Amino acid sequence: MFPGFASGFVYATPPLAGLKLQVGIFDPVRLLGAWNRAPVPRPEAALSFEQKLGVVSLLKFQVEGMMQPVSRGQVDASGGASLVHDRVWGVAGGSRFEVGPLRLGASVFRGKGLGQYYALQNSPVAFNPATYELRSFTGLYAQTALVFGPIQLAAGVGQVRIDQLEVDKRDASLSNAKSQTGISAAVYYHLSDHLVLGLDYFRFQTDWYGAPTVDPTTMAVTGVLAPEKQVVSYVNAGATYHW
Repeated sequence: MFPGFASGFVYATPPLAGLKLQVGIFDPVRLLGAWNRAPVPRPEAALSFEQKLGVVSLLKFQVEGMMQPVSRGQVDASGGASLVHDRVWGVAGGSRFEVGPLRLGASVFRGKGLGQYYALQNSPVAFNPATYELRSFTGLYAQTALVFGPIQLAAGVGQVRIDQLEVDKRDASLSNAKSQTGISAAVYYHLSDHLVLGLDYFRFQTDWYGAPTVDPTTMAVTGVLAPEKQVVSYVNAGATYHW
């Protein structure tokens, strides 16, 4: 997922034998239309280890997490008002390895109420629009590259999956997103230290669960409509100039 934007304060410790800790406090993000209250700043932290193994070799690991309390007002059957509380949270881990011409990187995340495109996405994809229950998300990403002098060949794959809530499985008006998957391949040529030519391909796919079918008499779920799917392919050619 794209990391998103938020104002805040961050402190990073000096590296100690390759270890570095970063902690931050950020402005909270409300999930408008559902969780309209985010009363306290959001803490985030990341712990990383980076070590050079030789002239051209590198090993790096990182784990990180964040948590944000959210709440919303509700009125019960008797007309009484109260607050309902929950938490948006996320944890992630990843590594990067370089040896000779080979570059490898991979990461994974898991969380609740995160979103489909970036962390703390202000969208109904993060919650059920009827009950406001927060959905859970799982993501993975892997990328590799081979570098031969001025030429770099690269490929990658990433996916985010959205857990289906029990209420989603009974809602005949809703076919919520199941997953998004991206696959990429690219070749780059360094004309100089400042100018790089690139040609890349990206395949983007979104899958949905499919809306449940319901018996109008008993309101029992009788099946699921054929799930929807969308596939888009991109080809891009260009140049990047490094100042």
